[in-house]
Amino acid sequence: MSKKLWCSIFNVSLFVIGAVLFIMGFIMQYVIFGNIMESQVKEQFIIDGDVNGTNYNQFTDQWLNNKYTKLMAYYVYNYTNTIEILTRGSLPDVVEKGPYSYIEKWEQSNLSFSEDKNYFTFSRKKTYIFDPTTSCDTCKEDDIILIPDLIFIKFVDELNTLNCANLPSQVQSLLCNDGKGVPDFNDLMNQIMNLLGTGMKAWGVGPFVQVKVKDLLFNGYQDPIFTKMITNILQIVSGILSQPINGTIEFPSVALNQNNNTMGLIYTIKTGRFNYKDLGDTYSFTNQYRNFTSDGKMVPQSWWPGNNNMKTCSKKENDNARLMKGTNGDFFSPLIKKNDTLWIYVEDLCRSVSFNYLTDTEVKGIPTYRFVVSNDNLNYTIPENCGFCYPLDGDYYSYKKGSSCLPIGLSDISRCTDQNPPLVLSNPHFYGAEEDVFRLFPRFNPTEIIDQTTLDIEPTTGSVLRAAQRLQINVMMKQYSNISVFKMMKPGAYPITYVNESFLADDGTISTLNDQLFDPKNLVKILSFSVGVGLGAILMILSIISCLVLSCYKTTDTKKEM
Repeated sequence: MSKKLWCSIFNVSLFVIGAVLFIMGFIMQYVIFGNIMESQVKEQFIIDGDVNGTNYNQFTDQWLNNKYTKLMAYYVYNYTNTIEILTRGSLPDVVEKGPYSYIEKWEQSNLSFSEDKNYFTFSRKKTYIFDPTTSCDTCKEDDIILIPDLIFIKFVDELNTLNCANLPSQVQSLLCNDGKGVPDFNDLMNQIMNLLGTGMKAWGVGPFVQVKVKDLLFNGYQDPIFTKMITNILQIVSGILSQPINGTIEFPSVALNQNNNTMGLIYTIKTGRFNYKDLGDTYSFTNQYRNFTSDGKMVPQSWWPGNNNMKTCSKKENDNARLMKGTNGDFFSPLIKKNDTLWIYVEDLCRSVSFNYLTDTEVKGIPTYRFVVSNDNLNYTIPENCGFCYPLDGDYYSYKKGSSCLPIGLSDISRCTDQNPPLVLSNPHFYGAEEDVFRLFPRFNPTEIIDQTTLDIEPTTGSVLRAAQRLQINVMMKQYSNISVFKMMKPGAYPITYVNESFLADDGTISTLNDQLFDPKNLVKILSFSVGVGLGAILMILSIISCLVLSCYKTTDTKKEM
């Protein structure tokens, strides 16, 4: 064989080897390694350990004993024009103050697996410790604020719902017969309420109350409707009877967060052992101290009874409201895509909510996807949300008593809260609510930057590296037309406080992710693109250059022969 033929064979071989290396580099990076990594993630990111709840795998141990920075930040609303609200029907003027920050500590207990390890059971005790360093400079737990009075509103609402049907039979015979000389029961109740309102005003009891921040949030405050009004009534009775009333009365206290240093619900979730997509999926819960439990994946019927009386919801829509979908938000199943819809069962809302992708973010150098709460969750014009509706018990905004739903942006939690106070939750500053809702408060200017719940998730593992759950606690205030001293007040949702519960991954979690995921990824990327793609490209370029040189050499030889 001639020298020129050998050169041609060498160039072709060089090009083929380069092309093979080039293609293999891409295949290694995007196919082989991707499949290997996906398989390992599915295998390692499950909840696993001994059946009795010991000897956990790394993922489970890090979840149960994570060292995330956890803060509960409260922003309270101080009402500055309550006299004008009550006497002139003025729009409420509220001044926001905060954050009052509390370090959140978790303690896990009741840990166990089902026999087949498909389910894992746990409960969590949360403890809150005031942290002056992350609170505002002037924020003290003893600060006094003026807020809507939950007990007053509940008390008056209960009186307003009295009717003959729910009175004792002896009282019915006196007040509810149609004989002459007996006043109409409703007229009688209106007179009683009006007199009661006059007495309330005289005794300093009304729809607003002064409380210390720490009492509102955790310790509990004793309501003036008990400490002043009932005490004065007892003194009057004592004077009429000319007898002292012996003993003391224990009045109930009110606090927004009654879970400080107490054990929470016992949850059963899926481990992901048989299907990685089931990882963390909420299956059921039980309450250790109060008499309620879920019906499998369904929350109690009394929480979301559906709109059966109005015949507007299908059974499927009613069941959809009760169905617990998704995880508790600590983590998600691996291999998340941008077009995925993520679900979380939110205990504070007593329901599941959906999240959608918003943008790419980064947490301590780790690339993440940011998911935010979908606007559809509190939109009651969507058929899927029909089960969250029921007839309103009063006039609110443009919605009349008996209307089927609250305004968009409000979520009723009264049915799943102790003593059923008229509480509704919303986004802070009523972000995403109907305009009538937040226009009641002229100072509010809702924006997605500070008023939206966000999750920053590492998509391959489903790890939540940063989160901010933002909720506002409001009380539904009616216009008390049968109480002359309070009948001017505008009805609607009156905010008490909003909460930003934030989580940030610790350096140990970040280091583990780098070791398990990103360091191998980077190593394979270097090898794939340097040895595979890079070297392959160089070999192909060299073969092309060699061919060009050989072609020029042939042309020169031909000219010499001529």
